[in-house]
Amino acid sequence: MTRCCDEGRLRAYIDQELPPAERDAVAAHLVECGTCRSGLERARTRKGQVGALLAPPATAPDPRRALARFQHEHVAPRTPAHERRLDNQVWRTTMETATRFWSGSRRRAMLGGAMAVVALSLLLFPPVRAVADQLLQVFRVQRVMFVPFDPERIKQLENLNLDDNTLFVAEPEIVNNPAPPRTVATADEAASAVDFALQQPADLPAPPSTTEFVVTDRTVAEFRVNVEGARQILSLMGVDDVTLPDALGTEPITADVAPSVKVSYENADYKLTLLQGTSPNVTLPDGVELAQLGKAALRLFGMDPARAESLSQSIDWSTTLVFPFPTGISNIRQVSVGDSEGMLVGGDEGDESHWQLYWQRGDRFFMLQGEGVQASDLLQIAESVR
Repeated sequence: MTRCCDEGRLRAYIDQELPPAERDAVAAHLVECGTCRSGLERARTRKGQVGALLAPPATAPDPRRALARFQHEHVAPRTPAHERRLDNQVWRTTMETATRFWSGSRRRAMLGGAMAVVALSLLLFPPVRAVADQLLQVFRVQRVMFVPFDPERIKQLENLNLDDNTLFVAEPEIVNNPAPPRTVATADEAASAVDFALQQPADLPAPPSTTEFVVTDRTVAEFRVNVEGARQILSLMGVDDVTLPDALGTEPITADVAPSVKVSYENADYKLTLLQGTSPNVTLPDGVELAQLGKAALRLFGMDPARAESLSQSIDWSTTLVFPFPTGISNIRQVSVGDSEGMLVGGDEGDESHWQLYWQRGDRFFMLQGEGVQASDLLQIAESVR
């Protein structure tokens, strides 16, 4: 006679996991044993209840949305309200500065400042603008490295009361004749003007009520560094362990900034701006190494000599953006956009939400600004840009 079945054996019987001979024996026993038949029904009921709880969702979850939500909720720094206000001010200035350079009417005026990023541009700008102009480097790199700096260093630079002649032999010159930024009617027209396939987000929060395409032409600029002036600035700032080569001032530095497209999507609930283009080319005089300029910049940030030397030698300056940010700013973090590293800056203030995201895919750069969307939404939108 077959012994009574425990719950585990009954579940194995229901799931057809028993060997054939044992299954036949249990079936025969159930015909004779009311207690085991009742246990079998209870096991079937519990299986059904558990199955209902574990049933797959009607719509498969989007892994990109899940990753974006995780990054926003668990990677994002928790910032006190008074710091968020400061972060948002930095955000607005950063975005305005970078956008004006890449797509605005002040591109000519800003280009000298952009190239001065390569040639110690921090010597010319107040704190927030110095941070903003370093963003321009992200358009020619594959990875981002964050370097905190003491805002007191920038105040010291400001107190030197420098003028453009300190760093430049002559005013930076635009050597081609770019047309002013212009609005075009369609994505195809914009792509034709810039000579690359336009990429757009497929996953917007809601259909936009308006979409605008603005094209900015290629711009080529040249400028020559005043090496003696740059050395004097380093000396005044107490940086005596960096040598700028004479070659830095022998020939002009040339910057070839490719055309770009700014696409604005807007409805009653949100406003998004996607800026895209190909990476600029910067040509330095023979005998000048990016690592030399990089070390000088790191020292100006306030980094100690040994650390600056080690870091400048370990960085591939042709592919890495070293992004300086004031030590009091917290709403800046590195995120993933597909297989690319990106930089997310922004925050919430009251009912307003302002974020911008920078990333590079091959030689294509992207800068996505969002108002009325959360950081997780902006990451999801960026993931859908194709």
